[in-house]
Amino acid sequence: MRYLALIVALLALTSVLHGRPGNLSIAPIPFYHDRFDLLFNPEIVFSFPIRPDRIDPQTGRSSLETFYHTLDSKDWKPLLASLEAYRQELHLNDWFYFEFLRQAVGTIFWGKSENHRVLVCWFYLSKAGYDTRITYRDGEVFLNVYSNDELYEIPVIRDQGRTFVNISHPNKPAALERLYILDFVPNPRGKPFSFALNSFPKVQPRPITRTLSFRTHEKEYSLQVQFDKAVIDMMRDYPYIAENQYLEAPLSPTLSQSLLPALRELMAGKSWYERLRILAALTRSAFLYKTDEEVYGRSKPMIPEEVFFYRFSDCEDRTALFFALQKELVGLPMIAIAYEDHVTIGVATPRPIGKFVRYQGKRYYLCDPTGPKWSTDIGFFPQGYEHKPFEVIS
Repeated sequence: MRYLALIVALLALTSVLHGRPGNLSIAPIPFYHDRFDLLFNPEIVFSFPIRPDRIDPQTGRSSLETFYHTLDSKDWKPLLASLEAYRQELHLNDWFYFEFLRQAVGTIFWGKSENHRVLVCWFYLSKAGYDTRITYRDGEVFLNVYSNDELYEIPVIRDQGRTFVNISHPNKPAALERLYILDFVPNPRGKPFSFALNSFPKVQPRPITRTLSFRTHEKEYSLQVQFDKAVIDMMRDYPYIAENQYLEAPLSPTLSQSLLPALRELMAGKSWYERLRILAALTRSAFLYKTDEEVYGRSKPMIPEEVFFYRFSDCEDRTALFFALQKELVGLPMIAIAYEDHVTIGVATPRPIGKFVRYQGKRYYLCDPTGPKWSTDIGFFPQGYEHKPFEVIS
């Protein structure tokens, strides 16, 4: 309900200026355990027979295109203005904007079919500036959006030289059956949809406390830290993005304000070398290790926040956490090093500390975040990886 009075005033003025009656309604939209009021004109909620395969003999349009034009003739702008206002207020990236839109459509168009709601989302994403496509098969309609991002385990199509991602079911395995593409394109010059995790929605946090226990060669530590369960919930349905994107995901304010001061306190007066050893001890020994395949039966990459919630984590997850903490607490140049079955970290330290890889003219010394579990030693390759080929992913 933040800034609702301002939104109401602006939209009422907009309705007057455009000759529309000011009969706007308010819809309370649930969004990650928070609630926000959106404004809309009830005339956008109408019944419509959606038959993807049907062509109107008089207009030559499919029922899907006719649906778009019918909604376009209604007073759709107040809802879009509300959505855009909350995009700015909540710092929504493109994916979370779509999630917010989907929640809004689910509330406002409650009782309408899934196909109806998908088409409404299609309309509003197109009006928000994205290049979209509708595909269909066996009476089911899918929303696809143009994206340049590297994604995994998500259905995609190619059209007019662009890649379109099925965001109706982002983590559903790609079907082998043939899809039909609607030849009506509302916004062919639309912008690409980005899945980059630069920030998380500014919703009510849900702090959970966890005790971290780890030790270095000289001392044992026990830290009480808090992470944000709301962020965990946000990631449950997030599409599988490129490995380096998880490394760039920020810590939540809840985790930052809890963990970083505690680590700064215990690192006070210590050299960069000692700080790196403390971070290695933390990521190696404060969490239980199992591979994704052992726990989930599939790959499940995590952002740093998720390492604190789930019982087990693997090398990718601990690398993401080490990457975030080293950036905040030590601040040396670093790279993420990906082998075929392992991910680790290289840090460009001020002086030699052991084994290194060379990248773009610099030496990056190995600081493996995964193991050995009770060791604080850095500057060595994980066992068996010294001569294996690798790729730098960040």
